[in-house]
Amino acid sequence: TPGLKAPVPGMAVTKAGRTTGVTRGVIRAIRVRGVHVNYGSSAQPVIATFDNAITITGVGGPFSKPGDSGSVILEQSSGVPVALLFAGDATTTTACDIAAACARFNVHPI
Repeated sequence: TPGLKAPVPGMAVTKAGRTTGVTRGVIRAIRVRGVHVNYGSSAQPVIATFDNAITITGVGGPFSKPGDSGSVILEQSSGVPVALLFAGDATTTTACDIAAACARFNVHPI
């Protein structure tokens, strides 16, 4: 039965991304406010600010790199989706709660 799981700090997670392939990580924080993401360039920044974000750090290397955006993040032990990757830097990946996104758009996993 398809389902979703709430992310919690300390949860071991995994994802398969276009750039980095399969990686493992740990959720460090949830409901993070004021996350700034530059969708422009360093010369012409276009900054978006996000609230209620999830932050993840990689285990044994970076959890994500550019090109991994849109990857579904799964709880490692169960394989149940918990988040959607949308940004990151050299040390931290930023994601949104997949259950909240599904509720917002009135969609459900199949």
